[in-house]
Amino acid sequence: MPFFPQLSTGAVAQFPAFRTRFTRTVLGESDGGIQAKLADPGFERAEWVLRLPDLAEAEASALEALFEAVEGRLRPFVFLDPLANLLAWSEVFGNSPWQKPAPLQLTAGIADPFGTARASRVINTSAIPMALAQEIEGPGSYRYAFSVWARGAGSSLTLRRSAGPVAMSEEFVAGSGWRRVALRCGAAAIAEPPVRFEIELAPGAAVDLFAAQVEPQVQPGPYKRTGAESGVYMTANFAQDEIAVDAEGPNRFSAVIRIAINKEV
Repeated sequence: MPFFPQLSTGAVAQFPAFRTRFTRTVLGESDGGIQAKLADPGFERAEWVLRLPDLAEAEASALEALFEAVEGRLRPFVFLDPLANLLAWSEVFGNSPWQKPAPLQLTAGIADPFGTARASRVINTSAIPMALAQEIEGPGSYRYAFSVWARGAGSSLTLRRSAGPVAMSEEFVAGSGWRRVALRCGAAAIAEPPVRFEIELAPGAAVDLFAAQVEPQVQPGPYKRTGAESGVYMTANFAQDEIAVDAEGPNRFSAVIRIAINKEV
């Protein structure tokens, strides 16, 4: 499956970027004239408008190549939402698609840095490092920002990103207070998905975790809470009949890209 290209800066979009979500309400009316309105969970539509000034020639060519490969609106491609969190269940580490080995004990309902009780205490009861992990269907050649809030009074944790055999990681020491730690992931030589993100705890470590986040950019942005759905869209389409790439100067181009996803069951 082709994927939307990342810019040389490590971003998918330049700001301001715009996303609009559409919902549908089902209206039912009885013989007596009583109306009932219900949200339709089987319908979803979202549209993005990405204004991309100051593109290099290679970046503009990559956009045009994708447009030609998918034949405009016709065929889908993978799109990683630049305004979203790419991990599902960002606060519920016991839910799928999180992978949790049995020696990791998980306790929910811990006080978090936002003043609520949505954090989780994770204890590694084994004699070897153990990791919470989640995979996304994103390209390994992307650069990512992987972050999580942690608290652990001296316990260590390691954030790791791997694409095939290529991995990069960084170890952090959690303090007695909440701290957001982040791994700024460079591009891997392997372009194909999936990409795996791990929060590894040292043997015997006890760490409170909250607000895990992956973004398709080089620096972590504001936290975006997720549930069962993340910002990885496997069936995005162009929402335009052609891409107009304007030459602004030597090796300087601009374009406006419109992308849509539709779900109806």
